[in-house]
Amino acid sequence: FKVSVNGQHFLEYRHRLPLCSIDRLGIEGDVHINNISFSGQAVSLQHSLHLTYILPHCQLFFFNCNLGVSENRKAVPFLAFIQGGLYPGKKIMILGNVKSNADRFQFNLKISSLDNIAFHFAPRLCENALVRNHRISGNWGSEERQMKYMPFAPGQAFQIEIHVKDNCYQVFVNGNHVCDFVHRLPFNQVDQIEITEDVIITQVHY
Repeated sequence: FKVSVNGQHFLEYRHRLPLCSIDRLGIEGDVHINNISFSGQAVSLQHSLHLTYILPHCQLFFFNCNLGVSENRKAVPFLAFIQGGLYPGKKIMILGNVKSNADRFQFNLKISSLDNIAFHFAPRLCENALVRNHRISGNWGSEERQMKYMPFAPGQAFQIEIHVKDNCYQVFVNGNHVCDFVHRLPFNQVDQIEITEDVIITQVHY
């Protein structure tokens, strides 16, 4: 087994039992799991992998998913209408993984009737930048790039939360506040979310 942590090779562990006998993944202890996904071809295992989550309070949950396929994976580019639109207190949550060879990806909150973008959030790993902007009639505004740190890395899982406030969008990544973006277009006109480029999306809640 080869193990990588945050996209970096960590260790190798030689098989001590036949690989074909493995049918369960267990996770236990003081940890919060945002996402589990699988990749690769399931050529020798014909059954489902059984997932066991053991949480700190000894509650036990079981899930089944087909090996090699994430049941919740969303096709990218991803485009969906936001039922009810945006309003103060609304929260959008996105779970996914940065592709191992990623250069950049982006999330857009759009006004579909005008094809305008009220909030453009674009991690550019190749530039070590978090770009925020808006777009009106095909014209981009001034970019905002200041950031505390780069919260994304190739091959790494993430959870993004976008909180709608009266005066801005607040963005959290893996529970940490990373930036605010003051409204440049009316948030109550936003009715679409778009996700594109070098990212794998497993869940979108809005």
